[in-house]
Amino acid sequence: MLKDFFSLKASKTTEAPYRSVLAYVFEQVLTHSWWVVLFLILCYATYEQASKHYKIEYEQLSQQLSKLVEEKEIALHTRQDLLLQINSQNDPAWVELTLMKVLGVVPEGQTKVFFLHEKKSLTNLNSNMIP
Repeated sequence: MLKDFFSLKASKTTEAPYRSVLAYVFEQVLTHSWWVVLFLILCYATYEQASKHYKIEYEQLSQQLSKLVEEKEIALHTRQDLLLQINSQNDPAWVELTLMKVLGVVPEGQTKVFFLHEKKSLTNLNSNMIP
């Protein structure tokens, strides 16, 4: 191997001497260490595949995190409302308001008014207006 190197160095070529040395080294690496080059290529391919998988999983987890943060905010708001309701159960005005809102109970001396929402189409309205 050293003989080849020195004979290559001693030979007269038209190219620059560093070019022939680089070509010789490149040739030696490919012929004697091809398995190392193949191993490096396989490692790089594996790294790229893992990197793509990591990016996909990172996006999924960040979306899941944002959904969980939103659900946490909703749960905290609901918790705050429930705590306010529990703390105000001893207030008679709050109890009366809750009975009126939820159950529809009206205190004595007041009149209950109930509005019924009916959806009428334009054809029904027009037919009722014509004599």
